[in-house]
Amino acid sequence: MKFINAPIKHNNHIVKSHSQACYTSHLLDFTSKELNEILESQELKSFELKQKDDTKQKLLKLEGIAETYYQSSQNELKEKQLAYQNIQIELANLQQLFEQENQHLRFNITEKQVLANNLKQISHEKTNLQDKLVQSETQELKFQQFKNQLIQSQINYKQIEERNLKLENELVNLQQRNFQFEQDNQNLRLDLALQLKKSAEKENTLQFQITYLQNEKQALDEDLTEQLDQNKLVDHQVQNQIDQLMQEKIGLKERLTQTEVNFQELEFKLNQSQANYKKVEQKLCNRLDDLSQDQKLTVKLKAKSEKEKAEMEKEKAEVKKEKIELKKGKAELEKEKAEMKKEIAQLKQKLNIEEQIKMQLTQALQIKEDKINKLEQRLIDLDYERIKKLKVKEKELIKIKEKLINKLSSGKNIKEIHKEREAKQKEIDELQQELLTTSASYDTNRIPDI
Repeated sequence: MKFINAPIKHNNHIVKSHSQACYTSHLLDFTSKELNEILESQELKSFELKQKDDTKQKLLKLEGIAETYYQSSQNELKEKQLAYQNIQIELANLQQLFEQENQHLRFNITEKQVLANNLKQISHEKTNLQDKLVQSETQELKFQQFKNQLIQSQINYKQIEERNLKLENELVNLQQRNFQFEQDNQNLRLDLALQLKKSAEKENTLQFQITYLQNEKQALDEDLTEQLDQNKLVDHQVQNQIDQLMQEKIGLKERLTQTEVNFQELEFKLNQSQANYKKVEQKLCNRLDDLSQDQKLTVKLKAKSEKEKAEMEKEKAEVKKEKIELKKGKAELEKEKAEMKKEIAQLKQKLNIEEQIKMQLTQALQIKEDKINKLEQRLIDLDYERIKKLKVKEKELIKIKEKLINKLSSGKNIKEIHKEREAKQKEIDELQQELLTTSASYDTNRIPDI
């Protein structure tokens, strides 16, 4: 029997009908559903068989993996057992060693106890011997002390004899010194006259130097006060400039932070608009997919999609425009930033220059102050030297005066001695006056240092 293809409804596909098969279409129509069910059941069976085969293969693989893992774990267990056995052997050896060492230590302790007892006996004997030694040493010391006393008495006798000889020699020396002193006295008078002359000359030169130095000091003080006033004015101007620049810097920083905030806001808006654009594109794609399935709404959807596409293009253009504006704003910000950095660098340079000028001025002031201090110190040193010399002269004159008084008591050449005494008194008064003036100038020069 020959079957001819009839139109069968299966899987939404329509097969072309044959002209001779029209009469069989009604007969076979009732069997099409059953055939479909049979085919589907066969497909399900084949799929189930395939799944079973896959699961069997997977199970075999898993069994292989389990066997390998079991074998590896067994090997590890064997290795661990061997290691444990080795550790037990080592422990047994260590215990034996410990017991041996313990026995050895016990033996050593007993030996030490014996030695300690011996040491106690030896120390007792030693103390007895030391006591005997001390007794013998005390007897020797007593004998030695007696011997030393005898030697000391002999030495004292010799020293007394030597002192007597020394005293006799000193008496002769004193007589010679007395004669020498009279000669020195005459020489001193001559030296004093010469020194007074020299000191007067030195005083004149020193007075001239002092006046010159005082004038120079006054001039330097005036210059210093002028320079200090100028420095104060310059410092004030520089401080004002620095304050102004700092305010400008703060303003520029605030502007910069504000522009950065604006830039971040614009970037956020741009990202948001891009996300919206992507969402709309996704919606369009989804709607276009729906259009292919639903042919009736194609025209409307097409029109709507075109409209949405146009809106998207418009949004895209706006986003691009915003992007360009952002880039422009960014470029302007970078430019402003660069200008601000340049201004800050210039300000720093100006500040460095001002600081250098300040340092130079302070150095110049320090040099001048050092010069003044040196001059003052020189004056003080000169005054101090002069005071020392005058005091020495005063002492010498007082000694001469005392000698003259002693001569007056002898009663020889009373008139000449009186004249000489009056002259020396006059010299002493002059020296004291000079001392007063020099010490006054010395004190006045020393006051600033104090």
